Parts: sequence; structure tokens; C-alpha cells
Amino acid sequence: MPSQSSNADRYPLTRTQTWVWTGQRLLPGSPLNNMAFAFTWRRAIDPELFRQACQALVERFDALHLVFGERDGEPEQTFAVPPSAALSYFDCSAAADPAGLLATWLDERCQRVFSPGEHLFDLALLKVAEDHYVWYFNQHHLITDGWSLALQFRYVEAAYAALAAGLPLPEGDFSSFRRYLEADALAATTPEREKTTAYWAEKARELPTPPLLFGRGNPERASRTLRYLRTLDAATMARLDAVCATPEVRNWSVDLARYTVFATVLFALLHRISGGARPCIGVPAHHRLSAADKKTPGLLMELFPQSVQISPEDTFASLLAKVRAETMEWLRYAKPGTSSAQLNQRFNVLFNYLNQALVGEGDPALEAEWLHPGHTEPGHHLKFQVFDFEGKGRLDLCFDCNDAIIDPALQRLLPQQYLDLLEDFLADRSLPVNFPSTCGRALLDTFNPVDPSLLGEDTVLDFFYASVDYHPARTAVVAEATSLTFAALDERSNRLANYLLALQLPPETPVAICLDRSVEMMVGLLGILKAGAAYVPIDPTYPALRIRYLLEDTAAPVLLTQERYAATLRPLHEGELVLLDAAPPVFADHPAGRPILRPGPDQLMYIIHTSGSTGQPKGVRNRYRGVMNRLRFGLRAFPVSADSDVLLQKTTYCFDVSIWELFWPLMTGMKLVFAKPEGHKDNQYLAALIRREGITIAHFVPPMLEAFLGGPLELPSLRRVFCSGEALTPHQVNLFRSRLPGVELHNLYGPTEASIEVTHWRAPAAGPALTQVPIGRPLPNVPLYILGPDGVRCEPGVPGELHIGGLQVALGYHGKPELTAEKFVRVAIDGRGTPQRLYRTGDLARWLPDGNIDFLGRIDSQIKLRGFRVELGEIEAVLLTLPGVTRAQVLARQEGHDAYLVAYVVADDFSADGAQAFLAERLPAYMVPGHYMVLADFPLNSNGKIDRAALPAPVLVGGAGEATAPANELEGIILQLWRDTLGLEDIGVTTSFHDLGGHSLSAIRLINQINDALELDLPANTIFRFPTVRSLAAHTEAVIRSLLDAMNEE
Repeated sequence: MPSQSSNADRYPLTRTQTWVWTGQRLLPGSPLNNMAFAFTWRRAIDPELFRQACQALVERFDALHLVFGERDGEPEQTFAVPPSAALSYFDCSAAADPAGLLATWLDERCQRVFSPGEHLFDLALLKVAEDHYVWYFNQHHLITDGWSLALQFRYVEAAYAALAAGLPLPEGDFSSFRRYLEADALAATTPEREKTTAYWAEKARELPTPPLLFGRGNPERASRTLRYLRTLDAATMARLDAVCATPEVRNWSVDLARYTVFATVLFALLHRISGGARPCIGVPAHHRLSAADKKTPGLLMELFPQSVQISPEDTFASLLAKVRAETMEWLRYAKPGTSSAQLNQRFNVLFNYLNQALVGEGDPALEAEWLHPGHTEPGHHLKFQVFDFEGKGRLDLCFDCNDAIIDPALQRLLPQQYLDLLEDFLADRSLPVNFPSTCGRALLDTFNPVDPSLLGEDTVLDFFYASVDYHPARTAVVAEATSLTFAALDERSNRLANYLLALQLPPETPVAICLDRSVEMMVGLLGILKAGAAYVPIDPTYPALRIRYLLEDTAAPVLLTQERYAATLRPLHEGELVLLDAAPPVFADHPAGRPILRPGPDQLMYIIHTSGSTGQPKGVRNRYRGVMNRLRFGLRAFPVSADSDVLLQKTTYCFDVSIWELFWPLMTGMKLVFAKPEGHKDNQYLAALIRREGITIAHFVPPMLEAFLGGPLELPSLRRVFCSGEALTPHQVNLFRSRLPGVELHNLYGPTEASIEVTHWRAPAAGPALTQVPIGRPLPNVPLYILGPDGVRCEPGVPGELHIGGLQVALGYHGKPELTAEKFVRVAIDGRGTPQRLYRTGDLARWLPDGNIDFLGRIDSQIKLRGFRVELGEIEAVLLTLPGVTRAQVLARQEGHDAYLVAYVVADDFSADGAQAFLAERLPAYMVPGHYMVLADFPLNSNGKIDRAALPAPVLVGGAGEATAPANELEGIILQLWRDTLGLEDIGVTTSFHDLGGHSLSAIRLINQINDALELDLPANTIFRFPTVRSLAAHTEAVIRSLLDAMNEE
């Protein structure tokens, strides 16, 4: 323990010491501030003489006397009586592997955490061989910096040489750290320091929040880092120094010229991996300007930011000029005691150019190694350091990468990216800054596969005909109690096709189809395609106004439907109305033979409408060729057996995932089983259907999969599950693997504008819990590009907008040439070569180094909600047609695992119930917000735009029913289950489930909870039929009574 000291020995911490102290207190068990070095002599050392040299070091360098503590809640440092050097000695030379033992010892020792209140250094001498010794010297950053280490090593070397020669110990030409502290305190109130402090305070206000590297933050403040060391070879050093001698690079000194080169390349790299137009780095000022300070060991260093504005047209030369100017400004103002905590929050990357050798320059018998304790300050996402500790004329480049920010594969890539950019800089400074690095380009070029074997002229109809001819009597489709063989399905759809052809419809004519999942649906779709027309799916549950719009938008002359919807649809459609389930249907007498007409691969296959930002949906036109590329990929990637595989079709045919669900079985001879209408919302029904029909393949939107996994799962036939429509989360994958072991899980991604899906990823069957779920690798013949705003490819790990090219890109939007031109663009990749036609997805994504893509969210206001694509602008546009509403904003908010829509309006007279009814007549149910907030005005940001992030979160309570208490025990039980499931307290028994923002997922969870608690088997849609606690309790009581009556009868 240090001995007691007087008050005269106590000093407050400097600014830098305060930051280091605070960081260590936040992570007391982390060695993030250890500055450990291994100095190697390739000659014999006398351990006793070396111990005396180290003792002299400790006695003469007063920064080593410091201990730290707190007084009245404030940290302080105290100069304690010099302790014994306590030099440990270890002889590794007798070990079987001395070098290996040494490496292990150094790695473990440098990770030791210094105890609070103790002296903050550790000394050891290790013998590796008779002519090989290593001095281990570790100090806490509170008492040292890089400059100090050179002073300390040189003194120990001189002291040992004197002792070995029998000479007195040298006093050493150095200054006291105590002197520095006292001088710094006197300078704190000088006008010069106040002026400089004000300059940096303004800089802290001016600089933006630092952009995230690779789009990643560090919310848990993890400190673990990995170090990557690269050394510039002699040829590169010669080219570097030659460039540094040119007029545009030359500076006051070679070191300053080198600094500007390395900083320029670093800024270029940060611009690419963060997307920030104004990257900022923290640069240490060593504060050794005076003669006394140059000889002062201790922590004098202070961090200050350097930042440059990068424009799309910048070259390396123009960026270098900016960095030089910024460096000159930085040197002028980087003065002692003038940095601040606010200033340090403006950067998350450090650059340290150490321009001095720690050991004797050029001495081949001396080596210095900077040991890495494996941790660093959590706010430092990347530390880049350049040094030549041994003075041998070769620079080492050190990259310390925060493990929480930079994926291991990206860490391994990053040093090479930097070196490639340095090479580009040295070779041609006229190159644009935003051009991808050589290794980045090489990697990106391998990510998009091409497979000619997936190309062909046949369509789904050709495959279907082959299935019919091969096994005509096999069951093709099943819908509850109805089924059709391949031959019967072929015959019925042929008659319908010949009927449509008799109407003399031109090829690619849009034909609308509006009916439930049924065998008639399959007959209708095939009949439309066989007639050379394009099908337009319409959900019969849509509001009448939306159905009318879809019919008018496509000008469909024919509408196929079922008798139950005829009365609703006739007023909405002026053309031909064909009832597929009529007895007999109008086409029953038409020929049963296959039409002579065969659509070609470049012909229009369907028009599927998606949400549109103008307030109206937009119809996407897709051709056979793109669909066939996707389906052929599925045939090869997911082999099936026509004899044993059965596919469940439950996705609405207005969602393009339904295309492979509908046509893949017909192409392969599998049996296709339709879920009953609305059955896709009932997990108990789905599980029973899977068991009854022996379903082997099914698709789920991820949130629905999670809800499905919450129920009983005895599904021996199921062997393959696909997910798409929304981001699949690690939690869902981990849950799937635990609940359905042995079942394959595949993640797919793709917009309607690109023929179903364009990426695929298969979840590993076992292994540790996942923390990241990619959307997968590109499908063959569908090149994907992640581009920055300037149209240049983003390197792996760098976020950008995902663009889709190749065979599967849609023809465009039906009847909307301006919107088509906006979203389907021609881009010369990296500004070179022939422009390609690409679809701009509006999705933010990044490449992973293994060729998978990480989905990061939406760039615009389009979202996925429970698997449905929703353009928030469409809801806002409809809201603005409501009388009294002058402004409207719609947000998707998250509560636990659930997402819900909130509508914000500025209105004179507004009724939430009236607005909900108004929207329900014009929008699908999933697009109707469950919450409404009336504001006097919308908050604005500094640019005068609506600050969506500042819109208040809704208070999740109900309306008039919230104060009504339960009238009996059953109501009380169900009310508590509502509160637990929805995470709300202020719920009354007459509060509507819809008013609480309830949706299908929360309904499933709620019904599951009720079934578990009461041992019932209520279907999931019960909550929508009985949407209040009171009505649900009454229904539940009736169910319980009927069960008891049945038991009594037995």
C-alpha cells in the first residue's frame, strides 16, 4: 500500500485524466486503459542490475508515484512515497516452447486490471534464452502516454548501461509531472486559454453527431477490441516519401506530410464505411512544445477533433488540400487544457501518428512491441495508429476494431481496404474519393452469380402441362372437402381459357379475379394465363372503393369471381362478370382441349398492386421470364418429391409470395392444399390442417411464424418452412430451432417489383444462438447493387440503398410512366460501363463479407406491417380527404414485438371513430391506424421539416369503456389477461380491442393466453367477433357451459 501523503501532494485531475478515470469507473473490470509494452534485447541481461535500473526509474519519474482516489465525491491524484520497483523475474528458457510460453504470459499479464488506490504500473523481466530477454512494462493511461514511454525506456537503457560499466546511475534529463500540473493550473485562467477554449466550444456545437461505422452503434458500451497490424514494405515507404516530397503534399516536415497523407486516406475510408459527408476523427495533441514539456513523463496528451466536408466530386487531391488546411487550423488551436467532454463526443475514430522511436534507432538488437489488452474505450469504434517504435524506417499501421461495431469478417477486411486506398492515393491522386477500394471491388464482383442453366423459353404452363401428362390422375389441389386431379384442373382451366379467347381479348389483357382460396381460384388463374392474358388479383375483403379503383386502374374487361360476391361486385364493374362456381359456369360448354396459344417468356403474366405514396395503390407489371428465373431456382435449390411433398397455400394471392406457393406444386406434381378463407389467421386450425393433410412445406410472414410457434407443435410431416414479407429476427430463428428441431428454415427477400424474391438464406440447423439474420445471397441472374447517393457501389459493411437488376426486374407500374421512370432507373455502376436498368427498392442494406446481405430498414416511409407492404403516405393522403383534416402524418411504432400505426392530425373537428370508419371504407384493414392523436401543430426540425421523431407516443388506453370495472370473476380473469398481453393497465371491460390498437398478432397472443388459462380451444378470430372484455367473457361463458353440458350428457 502507498504511504500517507500530505495535502500538498494531492492534485485534481487534468481534463484528460478525468475522462480516463471516468471511463475506467464505468468499466471497472476492463483493462481498457492498460498501456503495455514488451521491449526485447537480443543479448544477455543481468537481472539484478536490471532490477536496480528499474528501481531508479521508479524513484526518479514522479508520475509513477501517483495513486488515485476520491475526496468528497471528486477524483484526485496523490504523489505517494516511491515504492519498491517490485520487478518480477521469470525464466522461460527451460520450457519446451519458450517463445510460446512468453507469448501466453504476455497476453494474460497485459489483461490484468490495476486495483484502485494502488500504484498503476507493472514490471517484469523474462528470460527466453541466454541472449534473449524481454522487459514487460505496463502502465495505466492515467499516468503515461506514448511520449512518456520513449523517455522511460531510454532512461532504463542508460541506467542499466551505467550499472553494467560500474558507473553511477544517471540523474536523467527530464522534468517533473508535478511541475506540469502546477503550471497547467496557473495557465487555466489566462486570456489565451480562454480564447482557445471558446474556439473549441464553438467547434463542439458546430460538428455533427459522428456517423455510425458500417451503420452500427454500441448501445451496450462494449469495450472488447481486436488488433490488426500491417507493416509498409520498403517499396511502399519509398513511394510514400516520394509523394510527400511533391509540392502539393510537402509540408513543414516529412512527418507532417506523412500525417496528412494517412489522414486523407482515413477520411476517404470513413466516408465510405459510414456514409457521412463530414467524417470526424479524434487526434491526440501530445503537448510537448516547450523544452520542459518535451522532457516530462506523464499523461499530457489531449484529444481534439479534425473534420472535413467531403463532396461527391472530391478527388484524393482535393481532399488532401482540405485535410492540409484543417491540420494547420488544428495545430493552431490544439492547446493544453482546452478540450472538453462535449468535443470528445464528436468523434468515434482515433488517429494517432507517433513520430518518435521508443528504442535506439536502427539498433537490430532492440525491439519494441505494443501489447494489446483486448479492450478500449467503448466510444472509440476504431483506433488507427501509425508508428515506428524501433526507428527502422518502416511504418507499422495498427487497427484496433471495436468488436461490437465491426463484424469480425469486416475487421479482417478493413486494413486491406485502407491499404488499397493508400495505394490508389500514391498511384493517382486524381481518382475520386468515393471509388471502391481494389479489394472491395474484387469482393463485390464475386457476389452476383450468373447461371445460364436457369434460362429458358418455357413458362409455368409448359411445366404444368408436363405434370398433367405425367400423372393426370394424381390430386393437384385440395380446398377443404373439394379437390381436383391434374387432369380435371387442366380440363376446367382449358374451358375457361377457350371462353376468354372467344371474347377476342388481345394478348396481355388484364383479367381481374376476386374470390376466396378455393379450387376455383386455381382454375381461374390457369385459365387466364392459358388465354394469354395477365391476371389481376383482388382480395374480396377489400373495401368497395378500393376494388373499384383496382378495376378501373387496369381497365380489366373481365372479372372472375364466386357467386357469394356477385351482388357486391356487379355495381363496381361494367365488363364481363364470370362466376367460377356457378352450376354450370358460363364456360362449361367451351372446348376442353388446350388452347393453341402459348404465352412467351417476355409476355406479361400478372399485375399485382402494392401500396402507393400518392394515396392510391400502384400496379406492378411482371413478365414470365422473371418469374421463371425465381421458380427454376427453387426447383434446383429446394428439391421436392411429387410422391411425398405437400405444400400449404395460405398467403393471399394479392401478395406475390403466393406465386411460388400456387405454381411450384403444379410444376413438380406436388399436392397443393388451400387453407380455408381466414384460416391463415388461426394457428390452431393451421396446425390441425398440417397434421391432417401431411403438409411438408409452408410459408409464414415472420411475426405470424412467431405466433404460430407459441402454440402446440406436433407436426411430424413438416420439413421445410419459408419466411418472407418482413424482416426475420434472431429471436424468431432461435425460437424456431428450439420448437421445430429438424425442420429447415429459409429466409427470402424481394419486392413485388422484382418477381417475388431475389435473395435466399438458410438458417443453420444448430449452433449458438443467432444475433444476426441476413436476408441472404442474391439469386442467380439477379444482380444486386448497394449504392451510395452518388451511384457508386458501397463496399462490404457499408449501408446504402439496395438496387435490383437482371431478369426479375418488373416492366414497371401500370399506367404510371412518371413513377416508373422514378423507381426503375438506368445506372452506370461506379460511373463506368453501360448503364443497367435497376429497380430502386428504397431499402437500406449492407453487404456482409461472405456475400450475404444485411437488411437495415426502409429509407423512405414505406414499411412492412405484419407481412403487408404499407406506404404510410397512402394512409396520409386518404386522411387528408377527410373533412376538417388539414395536416396528417402516420407512423409505425413498436411496442415489444408488436408494431402498430398511429395517425397524427391537425384538424378543426375530429372524431377518431369517424376517421376509423372513413379509412375502413377506403383502405384494407391492416392499413387503418388503431390510434389517433390531434395536435395543434407538428414539431419541426432545424430545416423546417416535420420532425417525425418528435411526434409524441400515444397513450395506449381505451375510450369510454376504460373505467368500467368487471362485473364477475370471469370478466376479471379475462381483463387481467388483456392487460398482461397488451401491456396496458387502463382497460375497461367495454373498451374495444380495436381502440387499443389490437391487431391479428396481439389477438393470437391474447386468445392463446385465454385458452391456456381456461383450458379452452377458442379460435384466433374470436377476439374480432367479441372485441371487448365483456362480450368475450359472455361468449367464453357460453362455450364453457356447452362443454359442461356435453360432458354431463356423456
